[in-house]
Amino acid sequence: MAGRLSLCLCINCEYYANARNKTAGRNLLDIDHGSAIHILIVMYIASVQLQKKLLKKQEQRNLKLYLKDLEDSEDHLRKFKHDYLNLLATMRTVAMNNHDQELVQELAQYTEKQINNENS
Repeated sequence: MAGRLSLCLCINCEYYANARNKTAGRNLLDIDHGSAIHILIVMYIASVQLQKKLLKKQEQRNLKLYLKDLEDSEDHLRKFKHDYLNLLATMRTVAMNNHDQELVQELAQYTEKQINNENS
């Protein structure tokens, strides 16, 4: 926006300078090389600023998408772990009902080693 304003001001200043200088007989399209270079520089700076602004917006959108995906993955993992712990608890209960103490101990050790230690 600032670049467009600078360009408009530059063109307007050139126009009014030409209008006051009637002896030169120049119009808006008949500008000297210095003014043309100045206009090109202003347009280039405005273009770079616009590109930076668009890039920053895109980076923010990408970051939001990444964070959402990360949160979704964490929720999915939490649900899986909950279900897995319930499955292990069910297996221990079945082993207890079958009076298989060895299996009960193995499941308890597995749960302690693989699941509970990962939380620390």
